[in-house]
This record gives sequence, structure tokens and C-alpha cells, in this order.
Amino acid sequence: MERSNPHSRARILVTDADSPKALAIVRSVGREHEVWTAADSRIALGGWSRYTRKHLKYSFDSPVQFPEWVLSICKHHDIEIVITPEEATSLLAARAAPQFASSGVQLTTLPLHALEIAMDKARTIRAAMEVGIRVPPTLVLDRTTDALPAARALGYPIVVKPRFSRYWIGDRFIASDGVGYANSDAQLLDLIRGLDPRLPPPLLQGFVQGKGSGVCVLLGKDGTLAAEFAHERLRDYRPTGSGSVLRKSVRVHPLLREASLRLLQHIGAHGIAMVEFRIDSATDNAYLMEINGRFWGSLQLAVDAGVNFPLLLVNQSLGRPIVLPRYQEEITLRWWIGDLIRTLRVMKGKPAGYIGVYPSRLSTLKEFLGRQPKGTRNEILRWPDCWPGLVEPLSMMRRVLQ
Repeated sequence: MERSNPHSRARILVTDADSPKALAIVRSVGREHEVWTAADSRIALGGWSRYTRKHLKYSFDSPVQFPEWVLSICKHHDIEIVITPEEATSLLAARAAPQFASSGVQLTTLPLHALEIAMDKARTIRAAMEVGIRVPPTLVLDRTTDALPAARALGYPIVVKPRFSRYWIGDRFIASDGVGYANSDAQLLDLIRGLDPRLPPPLLQGFVQGKGSGVCVLLGKDGTLAAEFAHERLRDYRPTGSGSVLRKSVRVHPLLREASLRLLQHIGAHGIAMVEFRIDSATDNAYLMEINGRFWGSLQLAVDAGVNFPLLLVNQSLGRPIVLPRYQEEITLRWWIGDLIRTLRVMKGKPAGYIGVYPSRLSTLKEFLGRQPKGTRNEILRWPDCWPGLVEPLSMMRRVLQ
């Protein structure tokens, strides 16, 4: 494929288009470039945006075929750049990077070796320790039968953390059940018995009481900082700790910036990543939680505040110069449907074994139904591009019923 003029309008494919962050990518890039989207359904948020030129439904039988299918689409339709918002598809694409490169198609994933470290939380912890970044007390199990002595060595309460959110078993990914919490041998054994035996044994970590904080970055090919952003989670999707449903832009903490860059440069990363920490409420110490080697869920907030990460990533791919953007603090964004799901989660009660601060049912209802912070914007429903907001309930229902 003949590469276009770096100053011309490029044709870009955004995969995994049925998510809020994919929609944010489409809206951010589509004003300057021609955007195509792809997903496993016609009812995909990004596909309904006014900034999508054409939406494609996946037509392969196995995830193994994903890179081949994407590459054939790129060749047939002269697509120059591919953005894969999720780690699973990023891994599949990154493994086929030589084939994409030989065809003149640019991938925007992290380098394969860096992505593999980011996806494996045990390797992430090891990399952080190698460069002197504080991590929670952690034991990586070789066998699940080692769980009880390991937990007793750490001391309860403990966090049972899967090594992989999604684990490749040769022909497909299998999802973990997420993070679990145990405050006794009995609770730990219940969690261990429920693990999928195809997954590697989990990590056990000491529980850090506090709040999450992340640093979002775009790194140049030489690992230097090209863009940065930080936000404060006002309400989490899962009250035990997760992505947020209400968040505001804040200043990047200098110490977290330095630690994030040190870690990402150590693993050879360049491109988009988010490094997550937990700030101990008793000591204010920051502990590394994980690296997200892809776009994060609250991407639209960064764009609204003034850091258009997707467009900057495209510009980097096209060889255009990038000036480190400044952004506005105290911009607040709400993901309404996510907030509704959070409310339903709280109504079910605190998860077994969790000892952290958990919101009450009454306070959660008041938060959901009451007045939001002044100037709060809706993440999905935006009248100049309203169709994704109208389609989202159907999209969410489809995913729940799968």
C-alpha cells in the first residue's frame, strides 16, 4: 500500500467499536480523518456516530483470524492506520505486526514485548520492583494449592488478583472473574475453588486501603513524554475499585508521572498507556496496581479537558510534530448507564471478604438521583452526535445477554 501524504486526510479503522472509549476515539479523530469502525455487532456505539464513514461487522469464526481479517480489510479499502482499543485485540494485532508493516498499514499498539508485560500482572509487578517502584506485598502462586500458606505469610485481609484479565489459551481468550477479597482461610478457599483451572494461578496481595490514581500518557517512539493526563475518580463502576462512572480532570502528580515514565521506559513501551496506582489513605504512599496497555475507559474526559489522545496518536503515526498539550482541570464527566449499573451493584451489598470502605445503599441512591457536580457533562449522549446515546441501552442489553 502506498503511504499517503502525512498532511492529508487518512483513512483509519477503529476495531472493538462497541464501547465508550471507542466512541471517544471516533469522535476525536473523525473531524480530521476518515474513520471506519468494526465490531462483532451492527449495534455498536462507535458505528452509530456521525463521524463514522462506514461500519463493518466482524466476519471471522475465531479470534485467531482477527489479524488476517483486519489486514484484508485494510488492503481492500486502502486503510492506513489501525486503532485497537482493547488489550486482547491489540495483542493479536501486535503479534502480526510484521505482516501489517510489510503491507504499509500502521498499528498503534504498544510494542509486543511491552504489551505482554502489561497484560501479565505478575510481570508488571516484577518490572516495577526492578526499577524501585513501590508495590503492595505480593506473592505469585505457582500452584493454587500454595494459596493458604501464602495468604498466612502475607496476613489477612488479602486481595486475590488474576494474573490476566483475559488469557489466551491458543484459540481464544478466556476472561477471569475479576479481583476477589478474602479475610479468612474459608473465604480464600471459596475463591480458589471458583477459579477457572485453565487460568494461571493468581497473585495474592496485601490490601491497601485508599483510592485509585492513574497517569495517562502518550509516549514517542523514543519513550519521551508526548502527552499526559490525570483524573480523579468520584464514583467507581465497582465500588471495590475499577474504572469510574463520574470523574474529573486533575493535575498530574509529579511523583506519579516520574514513576510511570520510569516503568514504561523500562519495559520499552511507546504509544498509549495508563499506569494505575493506589494511594494509601494512612501514609499517602503510592503503590503500583497495573499497567493498562491501551486506551482507558474515561478517555472522553481527557479529550474534553484538552488532550485529544486519539488524534495525537494518529498524528504521531503520520509523522506530524506533537507539542505537549496543556489541559483544563476540574472538568467533570458522567457515564450515565455505568452509574446506573454501579447503583444496582451497591444494592446487592458488599462483596464477601471486602474490608474497605463501601458505600451505603441510601447514599448511592442519593448520588445517582441527586444533583451532580456543577458543569457535569454526559459522556455518551451529545446532541450534535446523538445516535450513540440512543443506541447505548440496546448495546448494553446485548452485552449483558451474551
